[in-house]
Amino acid sequence: KQLEIALRERGASAVSFRISGDDSAESIAAVVRRDVLLGVVNPSVLLALAARGIPPFRGPQPVGLIGVLPSPDRLVVAFRPDLPVSSLEEVGDARHPLRLSLRAQPNNSIHLVLDHVLQAAGWSIGDLYSWGGSTSFDDGLPSRGRRLAMAAAGEVDAIIDEGSGTWVEHACAAGLRIAALAPTTVDRLASWGYRAATLSPDNFPSLQRDVATIDFSGFALFVHAEAPGTLVTAVCAALDRRSERIVLQSAASLQISDLVGGGNGAPLPVAFHPAAKAYWREAGHLSR
Repeated sequence: KQLEIALRERGASAVSFRISGDDSAESIAAVVRRDVLLGVVNPSVLLALAARGIPPFRGPQPVGLIGVLPSPDRLVVAFRPDLPVSSLEEVGDARHPLRLSLRAQPNNSIHLVLDHVLQAAGWSIGDLYSWGGSTSFDDGLPSRGRRLAMAAAGEVDAIIDEGSGTWVEHACAAGLRIAALAPTTVDRLASWGYRAATLSPDNFPSLQRDVATIDFSGFALFVHAEAPGTLVTAVCAALDRRSERIVLQSAASLQISDLVGGGNGAPLPVAFHPAAKAYWREAGHLSR
């Protein structure tokens, strides 16, 4: 479920504090418009794209980081093994009429990321349609519903999605092949703010080798770059004092060092808001 919390002074009609969590770029726009004071967005790289003004963002967006909740994830591209192409780059080169299964939720961040990935690989969804390919918009992650069964039955040729930990092994068991992104594609994405990543046999035993992809990790907590320091300090203090009540996907309680340290599953996409940086330093959670 997606959460929004709005607080107002007693008897007032206007909202004085609003928190919004989203799996699309809309929470960034809401914070920049100052409709929302504290936003949460996944993956955290969306903030990097916003700060750099990478389309669809129109110019650099004024965002400041509070921290990133760890959530290790990778983009996954899975093909049926009988296709005459074995990568997204080959799909473009061969103008192959791929039948592609995508997430049904139209504003999910996976679609924004996919547009960038395909652009970096040399083609677009519009190109795919022009050479006879198709897309189906199917409910949920591939591990839920019929998406893997559709691929196994030959109803679709490929699935692209995130949530790697929930479906890579299932995809391999269904006979699909996990495809790598070419180094040139990864390098181009990195120049826009994405982070290179791998799907490793250490984490996915069904894989025969490392598979190059991009990172899809982290739930970034952020504010407007000019948000009041008193607000930001209060948010940081609340996180600090109640971190043991914040339970992560791993079922472990949040450690503030994980929130601000830029470790696995929690890449730091933009600079901390100055008040956040000052609080984390003074509290001993940040050394630089």
